[in-house]
Amino acid sequence: MLTEAVVGLPDPRLRPWVDRYLGYREVASTPLVRREVAGAFVVLILGWADPLDVDDPRVGGRGVSGSAFLAGPFDGWCVTRTTGTGAGVQVVLSAPAARRLLGAPLGELANRAVPVDRVGGWLIHLRDALAAEPAWPARFARLDAA
Repeated sequence: MLTEAVVGLPDPRLRPWVDRYLGYREVASTPLVRREVAGAFVVLILGWADPLDVDDPRVGGRGVSGSAFLAGPFDGWCVTRTTGTGAGVQVVLSAPAARRLLGAPLGELANRAVPVDRVGGWLIHLRDALAAEPAWPARFARLDAA
C-alpha cells in the first residue's frame, strides 16, 4: 500500500529531458502485484529498500529484480511484484535523456529493464546519496544537481 507519494518538478533547465520526479514509500505485508501501462517514456528507479521484480509476460521469467533499475520504453504492459518496504525516487526521462544516460541505442532498452549498476556506477552512488537525505525537497535538489 502506498503510504507516501511526493511529486517534484525538475529545475526548468532539465524539463526538456526530465518530466518529473516521484518520491515514494510503500509497505506491502503481502505480495503486491501491479500491471504497469505501456509507454514511450523511460523510467529510472533509484530505490533503497526491498527489491521490486519487473517482468514482461510475453517473454516469461523475470526481467530484473532489484531496488534500482532503468526500464522501458515498453510496447505492452509489464508486471511488477514486491513484498516488504519500497522507498525511492522514480525519474521519468525523455528518450534523448535516456539515450545520453545509457550511451547506447535506446533500442537496447526497449521492452526490458536493466539494473542501474549495468548502466553506470555513479547511479548507485546517487541512489545512496538520495537515501541519506532526510527530506524529499533535498532529494529532488540532489537529482537536479546530478
